[in-house]
Amino acid sequence: MTANTATIPSGVPVANPVYIVDASGTPINSSNGQQVTITNVNTNGQQPMSASSPVVIASDQSPVATKAGYSSMTGLTAGALNADLVPSTDVSQYSRLSLQVTGTWSGTLTSAFSNDGVNFVSAAIIPIDGVNTFTIPRLTFTVNDIYSIPVRGQFFRCRMTSYTSGTATGTLGLFTTTTALEELVAFAQQSTSPWIVSGSNNNFVQAAGGGLTVGKASAGLLVGGIVTATGTVGLTVYDNASAASGTQLLVIPANPTVGQLFPVNGWAKNGITSGGVANCPGVTFFFS
Repeated sequence: MTANTATIPSGVPVANPVYIVDASGTPINSSNGQQVTITNVNTNGQQPMSASSPVVIASDQSPVATKAGYSSMTGLTAGALNADLVPSTDVSQYSRLSLQVTGTWSGTLTSAFSNDGVNFVSAAIIPIDGVNTFTIPRLTFTVNDIYSIPVRGQFFRCRMTSYTSGTATGTLGLFTTTTALEELVAFAQQSTSPWIVSGSNNNFVQAAGGGLTVGKASAGLLVGGIVTATGTVGLTVYDNASAASGTQLLVIPANPTVGQLFPVNGWAKNGITSGGVANCPGVTFFFS
């Protein structure tokens, strides 16, 4: 009987049964007078790195998950006009992406999303470096930083839309979760100026000690009033288009302090009329 020995490298899982053939392709087994010995056989299943064979990733490999909820693309570069730092990539299975840009370069990068993979729309992306102010999203960027944005379409792309010199490099991180802050900032309309809360841009004046004053002869919102002159009697504002009667919207007591605010933010169904009387305070009312 001819003895044949087949050695399996340590750590390589082997399924059952195992078939071994000779040079001609004929199975080697005891029935044809040959003896087979297999050594270093491991059980099936996942093995540690020391017992595993390396895997070569394809050159056009899509993002590969490296841990639960996260994937990454590395080795990204753009060093010419209209070169894609991040080529069109399907990000529909993710909620948020984070692009770290490094390298020595001069130009402008533009991030964009698309649902058809052809027509891309620029998207505001948020830098996280404090020098660049986290809270200001930007459609384009020209400096190295980490930029974050919630996913807004099936495909994401980052292109060099203006180029002077050098090569920008990047690493794209893709997450299956996002943060409430990023969602808020992505939707907020912001600029380098402080936020301004807009309110009423209409006002009327009740003169101190003056008579009835119609502020608005139709339905509207009474925002409030500010006292400009004190008075020894109170002042009432009515939901009425022309008379000092009906539902009271605001009652200002006697002897108010100049500069005192009386907020209302109440809806008037018919109109806004101040029932001025002798010795009433002077008030500027705001409405819309």
